[in-house]
Amino acid sequence: TNSEYKLSEAYQALIYQLNASALRDHGADGMLICTLADGFAMGFYHKGAVDIESRAKLGAIMAHMVMQKYYPNGMDGDLVFGPGDKLKIRVSSISRVDTTKGATLSVSVRNEAHEEIAHREFNLSSLDFGVTEPLEWQPHFPKQGFYFIEYTLRSR
Repeated sequence: TNSEYKLSEAYQALIYQLNASALRDHGADGMLICTLADGFAMGFYHKGAVDIESRAKLGAIMAHMVMQKYYPNGMDGDLVFGPGDKLKIRVSSISRVDTTKGATLSVSVRNEAHEEIAHREFNLSSLDFGVTEPLEWQPHFPKQGFYFIEYTLRSR
């Protein structure tokens, strides 16, 4: 059914994001597309990055997002936060361009209506090739529910 297809596509995008993020956090600067089709140490998941009409699926869109020059990412792959959990963030850079001026990372937590309920900015002294040290933040969630975490990275 259509809902099964959407769930399958969402699962594929989630698997790719988790795998690519883990590889980026360990210094990888690229990935084979077959990892998107099969997963990385996640068992076998033989579905391509495009549908039968050659339209990009969520996994392909996620691949494009994750493999940008700079990629802010919540570590540990947490999808569920408890009252005492901290958001741990890293920024990985696959750019070999000198960015010694640094950057500002803005992190916003938004509710289902996309209203900002928490915000924090981190000043990064540089974004040289590699991965930043983990940044930690414990945002306040006013009640149980679904929230979006939005990362915006601006160079200075």
